[in-house]
Amino acid sequence: MRLLALLCLSLPTLARADIPPPPGYVESCTIEKQCRAAEEGLTCGASHMERDKCDKAYAKDGWVQRCKTSGASVWTEVWCRPRKKK
Repeated sequence: MRLLALLCLSLPTLARADIPPPPGYVESCTIEKQCRAAEEGLTCGASHMERDKCDKAYAKDGWVQRCKTSGASVWTEVWCRPRKKK
């Protein structure tokens, strides 16, 4: 019964976790704003269910996380790495 009560009390907090940004907000976590000219970039969607999803997928290949968008439940991460020489 206590577990059920705690769960019910936590639901409103979870519902408020992803509040939309205020009017006029400009996202700074973009490839264009975070990766340098000599770098390539990509975005990766993650969530509270898989917090390290992007790290597992990209860090081993030289990608570095530069930022992540706001959001407690879901967010987007920007990853950059030096461009490969052709």
